[in-house]
Amino acid sequence: MPRIVINDNSWFDIIGSGNTGTIAIPQEFATKLFQKHAIQETNYAANELGLYSFASFDRNKRASFLSLRGAKHILQPRVKGCDWRAKGKILQEAIDVFLNPVEANMEICPDPLWNSCFEPILGVGNGINSFYSTAEGQALLMELMRIYYLGLGNSYAELVEFGNHYLIEDANTDRTYTVEDLEWKDYYDQQKAAVGHMTIVDELRANGEKNFIYEIPATDISGNDYVGDAMALIEKVISSASGTFATYLKSRSLSGRLPIIRVSPSIYMKFEAQFMNSLYAAQNPLYYQYQLTGVQPNGMSTMPGVLKYKNCWVVCEDSWGAFDAMTGYTTHRVLLTAPANFGIAHDVRSVNQFGGQGLVLQATTDLRDGGKILASTNYDLGTAVIDKELMINFSYTHKTV
Repeated sequence: MPRIVINDNSWFDIIGSGNTGTIAIPQEFATKLFQKHAIQETNYAANELGLYSFASFDRNKRASFLSLRGAKHILQPRVKGCDWRAKGKILQEAIDVFLNPVEANMEICPDPLWNSCFEPILGVGNGINSFYSTAEGQALLMELMRIYYLGLGNSYAELVEFGNHYLIEDANTDRTYTVEDLEWKDYYDQQKAAVGHMTIVDELRANGEKNFIYEIPATDISGNDYVGDAMALIEKVISSASGTFATYLKSRSLSGRLPIIRVSPSIYMKFEAQFMNSLYAAQNPLYYQYQLTGVQPNGMSTMPGVLKYKNCWVVCEDSWGAFDAMTGYTTHRVLLTAPANFGIAHDVRSVNQFGGQGLVLQATTDLRDGGKILASTNYDLGTAVIDKELMINFSYTHKTV
């Protein structure tokens, strides 16, 4: 009986001869973990491009972001005597954010492993009620906790971006949502907890705010795809800035941070193709480097889904696509903003994707709980668009085909 040795703990036997055979695999190394939908959404705490401003508050349920604008037109003709003519006021605008309470209650129980081939992962006797009874159970528990932290961070991202968005209510009323009813029920309940950034943007658009009412032509949309000239669209967005914002864009940086152009996935795909074609037409060596390695060269970006154009970061917002896919509506959007213009206020010390958000874990020893691991957190959350004069929104929304 031939034995194929992979390493000290991994091997399999081939039993039989001729045209038939059986492979005997020991349980100890045959188990592999496959994580379905374990995908990380936006990690806000990383804030690589400086898009967000964070404020942390303790017992005060209201936070404020203060937008400061520089003094203008300060000089004046000199006059005689002691005449004092003060001018050049620094403009201030306070944005109040009312925090919303959110909570998460989760549990992990070992009983899904019972009466299956995975029960030996747990201990014998009362050990079946505890992940801690074996080294294998502890390893599995750590992996489950990682997935819970991932889910907690992803849920935070969903709420911060689209909490209380009108399309969620429309999808619920029209039943255009594309997930199972139970998942939609949990999502719908979660999204009522706070107001998200895109919700604020679309409310400003609905209220007729001048920087937010620009429409992407319907003729540039085919089904769910953007088929127009994405590079020309982004140029138009940039040129729509006026006053202080236009001056800032021409100065090309603010405290070392570049402006950010957030775009929906279909527009980004078209823009990326046009951008690469322009490099190819110019015989720019960066094009060949990108084509050969699939990695954006330094000077363009070192992050996936981000390109540098006209000294702005152009960012593919995959979370917008995920929202579209869930609600049954599609929004094509280009959103230009100064850095740090999206405010997030919370009353916990850390909102890191892993190990943050004040999560408390408890391994219960109560017999009636069957060895459950309980996890819970409570905190207050609020979002804001800090300076609407430093933002431009172009968008078009339709039902998904």
